[in-house]
Amino acid sequence: MTLDRNINHSLSETRPFMEKGMALYNHIRSHELCGLDEEGKLIVYLFFIYLTAEDKTKEENEANIDITKGLNYKDLTELAYRAKWIEKNIGMEEYEIFSFISSIRDKLSSNLQEELKRGFEGSTDSFFSSCGSRIEVDEISDLLAFVWRRFISRRNTDESVRLSRSILSIEDGDYIYIDSKTLPGLFMSIGKEKDCDVLISMEDVYERTLSRMFLIMTVPKDRLNRYRFIGEVTGEESVRNRNGNGLEYPNKIVSFSFLYRGIRLIRDSSSTLDNSFLLIKDLVGRGAKTLFFVPSSLLSFGKGLAYKYRKEIFSLDASLSVLSFGISIYNNILIDGSRKRGEEVLMLNLPEADIVFDEVTSHEIAAAIAGEEENAGDLKDRVMRIKTDTIENDDYMLYPPYFTKKEIGEIRGLSEIDDKLNEKYRNLAMLCRKMRR
Repeated sequence: MTLDRNINHSLSETRPFMEKGMALYNHIRSHELCGLDEEGKLIVYLFFIYLTAEDKTKEENEANIDITKGLNYKDLTELAYRAKWIEKNIGMEEYEIFSFISSIRDKLSSNLQEELKRGFEGSTDSFFSSCGSRIEVDEISDLLAFVWRRFISRRNTDESVRLSRSILSIEDGDYIYIDSKTLPGLFMSIGKEKDCDVLISMEDVYERTLSRMFLIMTVPKDRLNRYRFIGEVTGEESVRNRNGNGLEYPNKIVSFSFLYRGIRLIRDSSSTLDNSFLLIKDLVGRGAKTLFFVPSSLLSFGKGLAYKYRKEIFSLDASLSVLSFGISIYNNILIDGSRKRGEEVLMLNLPEADIVFDEVTSHEIAAAIAGEEENAGDLKDRVMRIKTDTIENDDYMLYPPYFTKKEIGEIRGLSEIDDKLNEKYRNLAMLCRKMRR
C-alpha cells in the first residue's frame, strides 16, 4: 500500500528555500496592490522579478531595473514593453499583459499623487520593495509551486497535477485542452515536459492575463509557442489546433468548470448545459480522454442541474470512472472516449487525510480507476464496480461513498435526503423573510 508511504511532504527540505517561500508569502499578504487578491499579487511580484532578471544577461543594457528599490512610473513602463515583446515573441499577440501592467502603473501613479497630497511620500512603492530574501530567476517556478501549495490553493496543487497527469497518461504528441472559469494554477504547465500542444480556455481577461504571466514563468521558452489561450468557447472550430503539427483536436482534457458553480448545481433545473460541456461531449465522441474536477454535490444530489449533467455524462458511449476523496473539496470523473461504455462504472473512494500523491501512488490510483489491476497494487481491492442499471435506478448517482455505505446497509434513500433538504430550504426561506421585516 502506497497511501501511508513515509515520504517528504514538502517541496523542498532546504531551509533557505522554505524561508524564501515564507518571506514571499508574508510580503504579498501584508501589502496592497491595486485591489489584487493574494494569488494575483504573488504572480505579479514574481513576474516583475522575472522581467527585471533579463537585465543580468544583457551587458549592453546600462539601465538596469532593481525591484528591491521599488519601481517608479518609468520602470513600470519599461517592464510593460518588455512583456509586450515577450508576448509577441511567443505568438501571444493580444498584448493583454502590456495593458495589465500599464493599468497598474497608472493606478499607482494616481494613488501616489493622492498620497503625496496627504503627506505619505512614496508609500505606493512598498509592494515592489524587497520581500527580505533575494529571489533568483531559476527559483521562481519552485517558489510559485511552494507558495501556491502551502498557502493559496488547497485544490490545484502540484500533487493534484501529478495525479491528473498519471490518470490522463500525458504523452508526446498529445493535444491538451484545459477548461477553467478561473486561474488553474499549477495546471497551466501540465504538458511542459512532453512534446504537447496545450490550449487554455478562460473567459475572464483578468484571469487569462495572470495565467499568461504564470505560464511564461513556469514553461521553458522554447515551449511557450505550443501554448494558446482562448476566451469564450464557440464550438469545435475554436479549439482546432493552429500550430500545424500533431493532432487537429484535443485528445486529453482537464475541466474545472463544475467546481465554480456551487449550490446552483444542486437545485437549478432550468439552466441549460453550457457551451464548454457541450464541446467536451463532442470531443469525447472523437475519442478524447477527459478528467472533470467536480464537487460532491454534482455526484450525489438527486435534482437540479447536477442531475442533468450526471445523466448526460452517464449516457456517453465511453468508459466511465469516478474517484472520490471523502470530504475533500473535489472529486474526479474520468471519461475515456477511446474506450466504449461497459456494463459497469469503476469507483474508488480514498478518504484518507494523509494520502500522499507521489509518482508511485498516482500511477496506482490511475491504474485502479482504469481497471488495470496488475498495476494497481493494494488499491485493486478497494475498487467498486457498480452496474450501470443500478446507477440509473439511483438517479444516476455517481458518488463512491454512497455505494460504500449502501454495501453495509447504512444509507438513506434519495427521496429522504431530498425531503430533508427541502425542509432545510423552507426553514431558511422563512428566516430570510423574518429578517426583512
